Amino acid sequence: MDPRHVERQHDAVLDRVLGQGAHEWFVGGRTPVLKRAFVDNVRHARLDDRTRELHLPLLVLHSPVDATVDIVNAGEIFRRARHPKSFVALDVPQGAAAAPGDRGGSDADAGGTADPVVPSACR
Repeated sequence: MDPRHVERQHDAVLDRVLGQGAHEWFVGGRTPVLKRAFVDNVRHARLDDRTRELHLPLLVLHSPVDATVDIVNAGEIFRRARHPKSFVALDVPQGAAAAPGDRGGSDADAGGTADPVVPSACR
C-alpha cells in the first residue's frame, strides 16, 4: 500500500518541484501547481495504519485496466480495511477475470463479491 505510484503521474516535473519547491503541471486540460509539500506528504503517507484505523464504511473502486494503481494495491487496501467495506471493479472487460465460475465482470454490482477480481494473495 505504497501511494508513491502517483509520482509516475508527474515524473516530468518532479525534479523541478523538488528543486524549486513548486512547478506548474499540465494535466487534464488544467495547469495546477504541484508543490513539494504534496510530494513529501505522498512519500510519508502511512496508509497501512490509516486503513486499519478507519472506523467508517469504505468503498474501494478500481478498474483492472488502471495503469496508475495496480489491482494488488487496491486489493491490499480492501483486505486491510475493517467492515463494512465494498470493492467494486469498474469497466471490467468481458472475460478479464479468469477465475473459475467468473460471470464476465457482473460481480461489479453492489450485491456481488470481489473474489473474481481481487488477486488471491490479497484475500
